[in-house]
Amino acid sequence: MRGLASIVAGRRSKWVVLVFWIIAIVVMLPVGSKLSDETTDDTESFLPNSAESTEVVRQLDQEFSAGETTFGLIVYQDKNGLSAEDRQKIAADAQAIQAAGKDKVPLTQPPTVPFAPGSPSNLVSSNGEVAYTVLNVPTNFDEQGKWGKNVRDITGESAGDMQIYVTGDLGFSADADEVFSDIDTRLLLATVLLVLVLLGAIYRAVLIAITPLIVVGFAYIVATGFIYLYANSGATVSSNSTAILIVLMFGVGTDYCLLLVSRYREELRRLEDKHDAMQRALRRSGPAILASGLTVSLAMLVLALADAGNTSSLGPVAAIAVFCAMVGGLTLLPTLLTIFGRVGFWPRRSVVVFDPEHPSMARQGLWRRFGDRVLERPGAALTVTVTLFAAGALGLLAYKVDYSTTSFFKGSVESVEGFEVLRGSFPAGVLAPSTVLVERNDGPVTQADIEKAVQTLSEQKGVARVTPTGLTSDDGRIASLNLILEGDPLKVNSLDLIP
Repeated sequence: MRGLASIVAGRRSKWVVLVFWIIAIVVMLPVGSKLSDETTDDTESFLPNSAESTEVVRQLDQEFSAGETTFGLIVYQDKNGLSAEDRQKIAADAQAIQAAGKDKVPLTQPPTVPFAPGSPSNLVSSNGEVAYTVLNVPTNFDEQGKWGKNVRDITGESAGDMQIYVTGDLGFSADADEVFSDIDTRLLLATVLLVLVLLGAIYRAVLIAITPLIVVGFAYIVATGFIYLYANSGATVSSNSTAILIVLMFGVGTDYCLLLVSRYREELRRLEDKHDAMQRALRRSGPAILASGLTVSLAMLVLALADAGNTSSLGPVAAIAVFCAMVGGLTLLPTLLTIFGRVGFWPRRSVVVFDPEHPSMARQGLWRRFGDRVLERPGAALTVTVTLFAAGALGLLAYKVDYSTTSFFKGSVESVEGFEVLRGSFPAGVLAPSTVLVERNDGPVTQADIEKAVQTLSEQKGVARVTPTGLTSDDGRIASLNLILEGDPLKVNSLDLIP
């Protein structure tokens, strides 16, 4: 650590370190800007490789010409009953969607339209007030939101007394795009503001409060560049993993800054030269920063052992981010603090005035007094701490996993409104039918095979109905069915029925 300290806080070498980081930014900025093009959010990337549902996705992609598909539902409601004009509108919407072409809505098969000759009767509610059209499109998480918006542009929100809702995967993706499109920007602004407020309150010095933002910003750009190279090598990186980087890096980066600034402030009172003060401060706090950064990086890599794809892909991404933040904390941070010197603590330069006779005055603040009380009564401090932790842990008793789309959005959105209308008249499972594959190994699957599977599944508790899709694999050995559950298909009690 002594050699590193002499470089990053040297009289001339500190400028070399700063130039090195600037060059790294210039090189990595265009590389990291392409990271979003390399992220993968398909179904298989979120699931364990050994899961049966993963095998279903593979079979759909490899054996069926249409590949894996997803649903869009157009819900029509007229509380006075769907009239002849309403039915004409429903038919016209389906025709317009088909005519829009593959660029707008790439249907894998014609829409299933209520009231049309030969269409299933279960697309219309028993009271005749609600009906829905089914759209099948390829599974593409990047494009589904756009397709959902295109469908809404075609259908509109109402026609006379009839209300129209686009829900299902297309509707939810469209709403998610609108609600979360600027979430990274809002997250960044909120994090930056929080860090500024906290560091401003702690140090009450402008440059010291800004320094962690500069360090983390530089480290973030470098990290995204390396993560892009990692993803480009063939590794799976999801957008969920990259979205967490801002908060993660600001967390560890600010922590490293607090460690070093606190020690640097003490050394400036002991040593007159700012370079000597920083070198001594880094020699004393550097090992803690290094140990923390390596520990967290290695701990993050453990996530790579997880079965779930979205968790395992997070591990290397988070490790790269934390490692870059640590390197920034050991190099760029001391370099900037050394360049700023005592001026960096303006307008409270008095706390870093050279005063070797009273080096501990800067430490007689609120937290020093708090620490002294803890040392005086460690038993009481431990009791209070354990009590607070235990009280917080009680929340685990009430914790329940809920994957329902109705609780996904804080505000009201069209897809959730459409789902509420839908499940008032139909089984809630129509929102997201489960795909069942019927496979015969010794030849083409037969109608008897399909009928037997339908009968067996229909007899199970919680199953509303099972419908053959009419789709078979290219070699005819596999047929697909849509299984519709009675309850919300994404709630735990419904998911428990699948085994």
